[in-house]
Amino acid sequence: MLELNLIERALASLAPEWGVRRLHAKASLASAAELARSFDAARRDRRTQGWRATGGSPNAEIAPALDLVRRRSRDLVRNNEWAGNFKRKLVAHMVGTGIVARPPRDASKAAKKRSREAWNAFVENADPAGMADFYGIQAQLAGEVVEGGAAFVRWYLRPSEWGLKVPLQCEVLPHEHLDTRKTERRGNNVVINGVEFDPWGRRAAYWLFPQHPGDVLSLSRTRNLSERVPASECDHVFRVDLAGQVTGVPWLASSALRLRDGGDYEEAEIIRKKIGACMTVFVRRNAMNPHTLAQATGQAVDPKSGKRIEKLSPGLITYLGDGEEIAAVTPPDSGDYGTFMDRQMLAAAAGVGLPYAIATGDLTKANFAGQREGKLDFWQVLDQWQWLMLVPQVCRPAWRRVMRASVGAGMALPRDLSAEWTMPKRPWVDPLKDVKAEEAELALGLDSWVEKVAARGFDPEDHLAEITAWRKKLEAAGVRFAPAPGIPAPARPAGDGPNSDKEKEDGPDADQ
Repeated sequence: MLELNLIERALASLAPEWGVRRLHAKASLASAAELARSFDAARRDRRTQGWRATGGSPNAEIAPALDLVRRRSRDLVRNNEWAGNFKRKLVAHMVGTGIVARPPRDASKAAKKRSREAWNAFVENADPAGMADFYGIQAQLAGEVVEGGAAFVRWYLRPSEWGLKVPLQCEVLPHEHLDTRKTERRGNNVVINGVEFDPWGRRAAYWLFPQHPGDVLSLSRTRNLSERVPASECDHVFRVDLAGQVTGVPWLASSALRLRDGGDYEEAEIIRKKIGACMTVFVRRNAMNPHTLAQATGQAVDPKSGKRIEKLSPGLITYLGDGEEIAAVTPPDSGDYGTFMDRQMLAAAAGVGLPYAIATGDLTKANFAGQREGKLDFWQVLDQWQWLMLVPQVCRPAWRRVMRASVGAGMALPRDLSAEWTMPKRPWVDPLKDVKAEEAELALGLDSWVEKVAARGFDPEDHLAEITAWRKKLEAAGVRFAPAPGIPAPARPAGDGPNSDKEKEDGPDADQ
């Protein structure tokens, strides 16, 4: 029910049609206001008074804040134990000892052999500095993405004189190499935060500094002038959180203040403990001549400053002069220190996507069921980072470049040969139960042996070759393994039955 004011009642009597229109407009405004108030986040009252929310695009929000957030993130990793541990744990879980490539199952035997040889040759010589193989470069990339928000893989074709079987190498460039302040139009292309796009929205080039802007030694006068690097020579790696996002944000961004405040609070607590461990006193005295004071207390006085020479040591007994009294300093106790830090670390770990137990290593409050549930939930997030970021942005481009370089070097390989990827092996939470569950899946045909082997971090082709090579040796040595459920036991050789001469000689339990 709408209450009509004097003007509305007069308008309704003189011009009924206009009056109805006014009432409809008034009712629409009232409904819109009520709808806005139905969302607590849309309220404008005392509770939301300090809530600032901008409406800029992802790139408009990231660009002005990126440099400062990135520097603070790197400072936290250097100086905050928790932040450094977050980075190490994320890299260890995402990359481990490497995301390994293997040829596709439908490729020919010759293509599998040559592609595997080419890939392994590249992996061993991928780093120009010779400090790591390609799997080590993967770990460097993951660490840079976590700490700096993004990183680049810069690719270099090498001359034949270098003697490389695959004439291709790469290096990791930190996020600081991207000229994020460069936003302009270049003909039909547009440059946004240092990334150049063509009219179809494809990445055409990156504007990179030839040196890290923060290098101590400047090898070039133009180190602060970015250069155009075609996208065919560079891969940009970052976690895409929002549609249209051009570059990444450090993963510690949402937890940075909490980590820093937690570190400051912990340092203050340490200082409080140090003060509490010492006998700290203040001596109040009346105005007195220093020499008179020395005679009264029997302590030496510095003739230049007039101050007493004092030293606080365990078991010290001293006597005060006339007019002096001691006021002991007792720091306030902080009984909720542990609880407070636990909650801070829980929130900080959630900000980067790590379970509390993994992020802190604190297992005192965890039971087996909670640990298992936490790992299973974390592995789903880990799958996203691996399969939706590292594989499409790092692994597949690397494989394509290696295959093209191998063909260019004269190797007989199909240029469009794809690859399958083996993630780092994830340890079983409960080995006995997990093994039985996998045996049941194999027996019911819910999964294949190839997938099971790949999930354990092995190349199925290499694993099968190893089994085949050792089977004859094991049989010759009289070693037999029990078959897994759903897999028929291998037939015994002729003359090797329960009544064979060999078993009669060795006994019925000789092969157990």
